[in-house]
Parts: sequence; structure tokens; C-alpha cells
Amino acid sequence: MNSLESTLQKLSDDELIRMVYIVPDDYTVEGIECAKSILEARGVERDGGFLKQKVTNAYLNEVAEISKPKEQNQIQKLLSIETIRIGNLLISPFI
Repeated sequence: MNSLESTLQKLSDDELIRMVYIVPDDYTVEGIECAKSILEARGVERDGGFLKQKVTNAYLNEVAEISKPKEQNQIQKLLSIETIRIGNLLISPFI
């Protein structure tokens, strides 16, 4: 077992599915092929409804993660469009 395979063996099915079917452009061809082999060895078949459901779930998790609001630091909060402070006066265009 090479180092790539041993590293990928530690990933969950969802992580491997994300790698192979959702963001394959982020990985090498060798990495994707290795991940596919691991999934097949684990019984996650390419043509099965089980895989389709797993891919759908992984995709929805990816979208949810991307959609989470990002934490802003103090300067970003002060300069945000949503809130502008002038002295003690709070101006918000959404009020």
C-alpha cells in the first residue's frame, strides 16, 4: 500500500465521494482512481442507488458548508455595508 492509498483509506465514504464525484478537479487522476478503488472495496457501487443517495447527501453538505456565514473580524464588522457607525449613531440601510 502506497502513502496515497494509506492516506485515503483514513477518509470516510462521504469524504471520498466528495473527492470523486463533487470536486474532482481539486485532485489528481491518480488520487481519484485510488479513491474509486477504495469506495468499490468498501462496497459503494458506482451504479447503485446507494451511491446516488450518498453523492446527493455529500453535495448537500458541501452546499451547506459553503453557505454558512463567515465570521468577521472587528474591522470587517465596522466597515460592513450592513452597518455603518458614525460616532454613537448606528445607520443601517436595512431598517
